[in-house]
Amino acid sequence: MRLDRTPARLGHRPAMHPDPEFPVSPAGVRPVRADVHELARARQAISALAHPDTRPIVDTAMGTLHAALSGGGLQVSKIPGLQSAIRKHIRQAWIDGIVAPLARSRHPADRAVLDAIPKDFALRAHAEVLAALERIARWVPEDADGTRAHLGRAFEYLRMLPLILQALADLEGLAPGATRTGRPASGPGSAALADAAALVQRRLKAALSPGLPSLIGDLADLVHRGPAAAADVPALRWTAAALLAPPARGARTSDRGGPQWRRSLAGALSRDLIDEALAPAAGRLLRRHAGLEIGDARYARGEGHGGRLDLALSRAGVRLLLTVRFDVAGGRFEQSSAVVSSDGAPTTLAPEDADAILDASIPDELDTPAHRAMRRLSRLDRAPSLHMHVNGTGELQVAPEPVRTQDAGLLEELVRTADEEGSAVRFDPVRDLVLASGLVEIGFEWHDGPAGRCLIRAPAQPTGRPGP
Repeated sequence: MRLDRTPARLGHRPAMHPDPEFPVSPAGVRPVRADVHELARARQAISALAHPDTRPIVDTAMGTLHAALSGGGLQVSKIPGLQSAIRKHIRQAWIDGIVAPLARSRHPADRAVLDAIPKDFALRAHAEVLAALERIARWVPEDADGTRAHLGRAFEYLRMLPLILQALADLEGLAPGATRTGRPASGPGSAALADAAALVQRRLKAALSPGLPSLIGDLADLVHRGPAAAADVPALRWTAAALLAPPARGARTSDRGGPQWRRSLAGALSRDLIDEALAPAAGRLLRRHAGLEIGDARYARGEGHGGRLDLALSRAGVRLLLTVRFDVAGGRFEQSSAVVSSDGAPTTLAPEDADAILDASIPDELDTPAHRAMRRLSRLDRAPSLHMHVNGTGELQVAPEPVRTQDAGLLEELVRTADEEGSAVRFDPVRDLVLASGLVEIGFEWHDGPAGRCLIRAPAQPTGRPGP
């Protein structure tokens, strides 16, 4: 048997030149070009080639890539790590899924192919490897069905590489609008808010978990009958990514890869309903309205492949109900809030109406100058960049980490609002000397506190109206 010999390691990485068909934008960022539906199939194929011990890690990494390009966010700091991890995994998939099975085989055709194919190559050289594989395939005997099937998997791998590499390049295009998260504020108010957010997560997951196994089982049966409508619902992006990439050998519990895929699907659905929907809605209310108590969470299975998940919040006799309704097969998703009357009847509200009701029923202990200033500031469009709470001495305490000197307009609004409400403002502590200099210029003074030096500004005295 004669086979064309191909070097074990092919060439250098080719130089990158602008593609006239896809011009670079003025900002230097290429548009997203990878087909997310094809990427879901690539995820499935790469996972099938990966070693069983690392398959869950590979599947998670590819799922994160697919979700990020399907409209989801990704922290800018995590983009290089994800790119590096996926490149490593797809290189290893060639070794574990293509080279290693040939090395374990004693069939003459398999041994001849093993001797000829590249064992390692630069990913950008996939076209050269594909051409070499086509030459090798011409010399494989017709009766070597197993070898030809294995070469088919190698061809599929090589044809997917350009798509995956393009998807990794498209991650750079997410950087200008990618999710950036600042450090959490320090202090007791921040800790209480973090504890409340964690309690929301625990109660929602505890309510949803008992009903997930039967729903996931029905969704696994649905996948065998055809694509689910959830694949086109942006609000269910993690669930859609999982549904589009079932295991190659089936999703039944007895199938290889089936149990792991079901766990991934359960995690994706929980992420869509809790992490992406109800938890952020509850977090906004908890930040905006001090003193809210977290009530019970409930899940009820609906008809078909959906259900309803609720979370109750209350304060001073006002009870709010945050709800998400969904139907994976029907492609429906609805998020809403309602106020519950004393007789248990819910009335649907817009988010601003819920804020108005809570603002109209503020307990006396929460109606202080600092609380009023915090409520007013939280309504600003730039409010997420301010991490605020009212400390034990009644001052409006602001975490300095998210604030930068370019937020001069936001700082001026902060000072003006605090003066109008008669509240002192504390930045504690300030390690950014440029920010500290800017705060001193608008009336803040240095003080020594338990946590170190801090900057405090007392409210300005109200000025009288000018005479006629």
